[in-house]
Amino acid sequence: VGPAMLAAILALTPLFQTMTAAISDDTAVATAVCSLALHLLTHDYASINSSSARLGSFVSLGAAMFASAMLTSRIPPAPDARSPLEPNAAVFADMTLAVALFVLLPSLRREARRRGKRTAVRQTLLATTCLHGAAMTSVLALRGIGDGNVKTLAVGYVAAVFGIVVVCPAWLVRMMGFKEQINGPWDEAKPDASLLR
Repeated sequence: VGPAMLAAILALTPLFQTMTAAISDDTAVATAVCSLALHLLTHDYASINSSSARLGSFVSLGAAMFASAMLTSRIPPAPDARSPLEPNAAVFADMTLAVALFVLLPSLRREARRRGKRTAVRQTLLATTCLHGAAMTSVLALRGIGDGNVKTLAVGYVAAVFGIVVVCPAWLVRMMGFKEQINGPWDEAKPDASLLR
């Protein structure tokens, strides 16, 4: 993320903080969930292997950034803030993370894939580590804000990531041993080359 982009996010932080002040929490969260569902449905999953983007990817990007802005605007001001418009570090960190995840990471992955598989794996691991570090920093920046327990949130985040990255794939590999091949009349016909002689 370049200095100009960081300056723009910092300048827009007061806007993000007060964007949904007149909207209830339930409405903001429901809108963000619907927007993230739209992001998942319209994301161009084939763009990693191609050099061109499709219309769906722009709709997906807009939906993801809108959801991030909606959720970011629900972060309360820092307890020691002199003004509600004073830039909040948690809001700044959250929007910077959203830009890195939804705008910059797909381009980085596409470029890494173009350079080769070994480079792609290395850059993906580096980007994933950095983004998880940024996410943990965002969670820990919430210290002292609200009534929730930040340590519980941080432990839950680490447990969810560990479950998704380690436990679920290991479980899937273990379940492959129980897979059975069922053949029947619904299978495709296999041509017999001996009949053609």
